[in-house]
Amino acid sequence: MDMSADTSLATKIARLKQIYIESLPAKVKALRAIHTQLSSPSNITEGINALSDLTHKISGSAGSYDFHQISAVAHDLEYLCRGLQADNIEACSVHDIAKLRQDLQGLISMLEVEID
Repeated sequence: MDMSADTSLATKIARLKQIYIESLPAKVKALRAIHTQLSSPSNITEGINALSDLTHKISGSAGSYDFHQISAVAHDLEYLCRGLQADNIEACSVHDIAKLRQDLQGLISMLEVEID
């Protein structure tokens, strides 16, 4: 591969990463909505299901753009959600939901750092 091809590829990758960063505010908005949803007992099931889906997507996409720490936190949140789903969401304790909301806030904060 010649030098100009390397530069062109690097430019394309940088542009894709920038597009991903530009998509982060929408992800943060969706995560904040889920965070709010998890504060209402009547919305716990819907919130956990939505969080599981969204963190699965973030885990994969963030890692693809070298946001490995964000990917790892999203992955951990996804598996926490899946564990709660497997154990019967309706039986979640207040502690389970508090931990989920705390970890979710951590992910939101990490994403906001990348936006700024």
